[in-house]
Amino acid sequence: MYKKIFLMIFAGIFLFSLASFGSASLQSYYNAGADGDLVFTSGTKSYGNLVVNVDYTVSGNTLYLMLNRAYNFTNFELGSGMTLSTQNTTGAVLCIKANRTQIAGAVSLNNIMGTTASSFTCYGVAFSNPGIGGGGDGGNANAPSTVNGGSGSALGFGGGGAGGSANIYNATLSYVGYGGTGGAGGTPGGTGGASVTRSTQGATNGNAGGTSSGGSGGAGVIFAPSCTPSATSGVGGNAYGNNGADASGNAYGQRVAGGSGGAGGNAGKPGINLYITAYDLNLTSSINLAGTSGTNGGAGSSVSYAATCFSYTSNVCASGGGGG
Repeated sequence: MYKKIFLMIFAGIFLFSLASFGSASLQSYYNAGADGDLVFTSGTKSYGNLVVNVDYTVSGNTLYLMLNRAYNFTNFELGSGMTLSTQNTTGAVLCIKANRTQIAGAVSLNNIMGTTASSFTCYGVAFSNPGIGGGGDGGNANAPSTVNGGSGSALGFGGGGAGGSANIYNATLSYVGYGGTGGAGGTPGGTGGASVTRSTQGATNGNAGGTSSGGSGGAGVIFAPSCTPSATSGVGGNAYGNNGADASGNAYGQRVAGGSGGAGGNAGKPGINLYITAYDLNLTSSINLAGTSGTNGGAGSSVSYAATCFSYTSNVCASGGGGG
């Protein structure tokens, strides 16, 4: 009496079994393992017909197999105290077929993957990367009108926050230095918008942030006869999750500098699919295939202003980055 056990474990845990009895052709199918016997226990470590650094790597008591490769063992054994994992950061599935499979060690495939899309067909079953949540949008600046934060990415990267605007005016003059827009979420991560300095009458707009990075603030100045003010906006936060830098300026004059936007958060990591099909399967191990959560976006920074020569009014806004 023989039995076939069929196991598919997705990024969540899913188990499926199918029994078959007395099938010589089925047993022959599982005995024809071109990769030979793999034994990874505390007493024996042998790798059948696999080639090191091509088909597998080893570090201590951890065996690393390759994703998107259809392993075909005669027998596969992972002993107690041993760990099965992968060093690949792209791929859809760890795929194993064997006549007899014994797994008493830990299967650890969590917190590994990047965000590159991948697909693979493992013994007739098609797999693709598990999905991840989209990134959050960056915060907007709203004085005196909206400057947009960056939009979040479908791959989980948060958008950068907009830089704060510098709105400075008195009874006869009015200037607006708009903050830079936040960068859209994505990879590779960019740098925050560069700060701007204003030391002549008028206003200067901030600079846009790079990918998942915050925009810098704007800066504005109104002169009075005895004042030479200077205003410098904050630098936008660099990807991922960094805070924007505070604005600054000299201690006198009519000047205002907007704070910068914080960076968007980093993306979470998807889980990994595990597929095992065996004629005889004994599984007594822990299995962890989970992905990770995205990280938080950075905070927007503070504004800087001064008024020592004559009366004026200012409005500023510093916004934070979106979450990943």
